[in-house]
Amino acid sequence: MMMSGGARFAVFGNANLELVAAVGDFPVVYQPDRLLQGGVSPGVSGVAVNVATALAALGNDVTACVTVGRDMIGRAVTSQLAVSGLTVVPGEVDQQPITLVLLDRDGRRLIVNDYRESSGFRHDPAAADPLMRAVDVVVLSNSDVNAALLDVAGASGATVVCDVQAVTDLNGPDRPFCLAADILFASGERLRAPVGAWLSEVMDAFPRCRMAVVVSVSAVPRWLFAVSR
Repeated sequence: MMMSGGARFAVFGNANLELVAAVGDFPVVYQPDRLLQGGVSPGVSGVAVNVATALAALGNDVTACVTVGRDMIGRAVTSQLAVSGLTVVPGEVDQQPITLVLLDRDGRRLIVNDYRESSGFRHDPAAADPLMRAVDVVVLSNSDVNAALLDVAGASGATVVCDVQAVTDLNGPDRPFCLAADILFASGERLRAPVGAWLSEVMDAFPRCRMAVVVSVSAVPRWLFAVSR
């Protein structure tokens, strides 16, 4: 899969305009007016954008297939993505998704997503199919925008990586992504079993899965636990 110049990745999901506000402590005390000098940071995020940016920084050839709005906010997101070093295939929506993150001094986050008029958008499997067949790895987060891509990803010949994020139930809505994954990622804060037992359950339940990884996103220090076959 890996080549001397890195691998070819296609990453599918959302792009969001993100505002991060450093609020100090939770719970946030009500004030009618508050100055956060340098404490509000705008940017472009979303699981797909974050993963694609990290993969590109490691020297891989990355195409990001993400939602981009036709509105004023979407134009700002387009400008940022244009200088990101990624090859961007926009999934056009009427309004750009927005994320608000309240960040406390211990690193805890309250994340509020508003997908606005893009809530019914789905990436087109027919358009995605030739791109998936041209890359080494397809990355799909467990977003509704990716729900129609699982079959074509599985048939593409690429390694399929799925991120089920804060998964709780392997028989819940994330199950189709688990079934499709060659490599499965999850975060550990909502697992209903010890990490080792949960990973064993994954490997027993999903025969396609060759590797499963659980990452702590809230504990300090952060940790990673993986199994493979």
